[in-house]
Amino acid sequence: MWVPKGAKNRKLAFDFMVHLTSDRYALRFAKEQGRLPARPRVLGDPFFDDPNLKTFLEQARTAQPETLGAFSEPTKLFAGAIDEALRQGKDAGAALRQAQVQAQAAPAGA
Repeated sequence: MWVPKGAKNRKLAFDFMVHLTSDRYALRFAKEQGRLPARPRVLGDPFFDDPNLKTFLEQARTAQPETLGAFSEPTKLFAGAIDEALRQGKDAGAALRQAQVQAQAAPAGA
């Protein structure tokens, strides 16, 4: 998910993205829509005891965010923020805000 640079309600859009990616909704989307969450702590829910999910659950332990080849430095910052939020328990909003500030400070074309 991205917030366009010219968005009129950037903070609201960002807060909405953080809300949609919270544990509560990650689990709800999994149960209602079959979306499999990337957060290991959510995968401990009894819902994921389904034997058909065994391979996914094994792979989720070592999965990495997709890279965005055209933007190498912002991609690294985004991946780091995702790791901090999903694997290290850092507040997702804080991690992504920090990555955004760092990405905007990076030299053009990085």
